[in-house]
Amino acid sequence: MIIVTTRQMQQMDKNTIESFGIPGRVLMENAGRGAIEMLSEHFDLEGARVAVVAGRGNNGGDGFVIGRYLMEMGVSVSFFLLSTRDRVQGDAGANMDLVLELLAEHALSQFIEIPDKDALEAVTEILLDHDLFVDAIFGTGLNSDVRGIYRDVIELINNSGKAVFSVDIPSGINADTGAVCGVAIQADATATFAFAKAGHILHPGNFHTGDLEVVDIGIPGHIAKAQSPHIFLPEPHDIAGLIPARAFNAHKGSFGHLLVLAGSPGKTGAAALCANAAMRSGAGLVTLGVPEKLMPVMEPMVVEPMTTALAQTSSGALDAAALDDIITLLADK
Repeated sequence: MIIVTTRQMQQMDKNTIESFGIPGRVLMENAGRGAIEMLSEHFDLEGARVAVVAGRGNNGGDGFVIGRYLMEMGVSVSFFLLSTRDRVQGDAGANMDLVLELLAEHALSQFIEIPDKDALEAVTEILLDHDLFVDAIFGTGLNSDVRGIYRDVIELINNSGKAVFSVDIPSGINADTGAVCGVAIQADATATFAFAKAGHILHPGNFHTGDLEVVDIGIPGHIAKAQSPHIFLPEPHDIAGLIPARAFNAHKGSFGHLLVLAGSPGKTGAAALCANAAMRSGAGLVTLGVPEKLMPVMEPMVVEPMTTALAQTSSGALDAAALDDIITLLADK
């Protein structure tokens, strides 16, 4: 899994829009469509009442796209804008306008503005009367502490006990460090766009992220490559590709014989872990050489590796007198 910084992601978006000619609204549509697929897979939407809680930026715009798809699926959706409509501009504003146009056809849906604490107090009961929250308050650009009604709403959502789906990153998490900016959404699942961010992986951001999926929004490969992402999180399929295939007629003698010299009084666990790990990682044969008086302790701890007793000092560590035996053991290893 490739990890990018906030700056790299912003530059990819900018270059895709300005240099490659894909409109930002298309990227936002792709993001929302991909997120709704993950949302549908992770949560039971039948009969659910969903609250889309949106900020006035592009993260809120992604939330409007998600909410629009939910309405078209027949889901009861309430939109809570933590601002006023006139302050939502650009692509986010365009998608908000689409939602407002559709509201007349969807009796189960509503749009509520929450510009201040008085407005929040007036609708708190309505806000909490939902089964699932879509967190579209802040995106990856957040770099200061969450305050005011934003903090109040995040705390209400976290204390509600309801399911939460975050858009791009849980609101309140620094996308580059994983730090909590005062307070942060505790999500059950998060759909992030184009690439994962460090804040999804680093603690405590990983704890707030929940299940993470990366949504392809159409960033061209050459534009992504130009940013030279240099952080990589190996996944099982990445590791699987590094493991060489074994011949059908291979046996334990085909994969080497490793000699492990380890162990001293009080440190037998480390020796056992090392020898067992060598077997697990693919060595054909493993011999564990330990100070002789540790043999009764070591043998029950290692099943597959072989063991051999070596000369020890008065303190129970390996003695230099064991050198000749070690050299003999190294033959053909």
